[in-house]
Amino acid sequence: MKWDGLRNIKLSIYETMYTFQHCVDSFNINTNKWVFRYIFKRLRFLGNKNLSHFLTLMFLALWHGLFVGYFVCFLGEFVIMVIEKQVTTMCYTVTKKSLAEMPAYVKIPVIISYVFVVHFGLSYFMVAFTLLTFQRFHRVWRSIYYIVPIILVTWSILYPILIYPVFKRMTQDQKDRSKKEK
Repeated sequence: MKWDGLRNIKLSIYETMYTFQHCVDSFNINTNKWVFRYIFKRLRFLGNKNLSHFLTLMFLALWHGLFVGYFVCFLGEFVIMVIEKQVTTMCYTVTKKSLAEMPAYVKIPVIISYVFVVHFGLSYFMVAFTLLTFQRFHRVWRSIYYIVPIILVTWSILYPILIYPVFKRMTQDQKDRSKKEK
């Protein structure tokens, strides 16, 4: 493994990112490669990628220090990335196309909304990362009514019990109708 400290960011991807995965892929590249190889892959025995991902991010939080802000920031990253995968999968299931393959009239509004969500979510959790202690970042989060955690918790509760089952039923009904038409 080659360590190239001067090439630790892919600026073109970072400046144009519209997903959290773009952020991970473009920033702190050498550390991400190292953590993937020596932490994430070694957690393969757990048999659960989400658990391995979560524990890897908690290792990174611990690596930064023991302040609660680090753990909150990396927890936020984990939750947002899980939700991002869920939404992306739902979009692909409906359109049968990746975002890159979608027509511009669909792709442009989706990317604009992704940019807003990514930058708002990223900046929201960077407040915890920067201010470190709960008392400090609580004041900031309280001033904007804890909007991001409320949205993330609401989605995380509703997705398995309401959103996914309704979505699955809707897509199954579409499949059934298209089979009857043939």
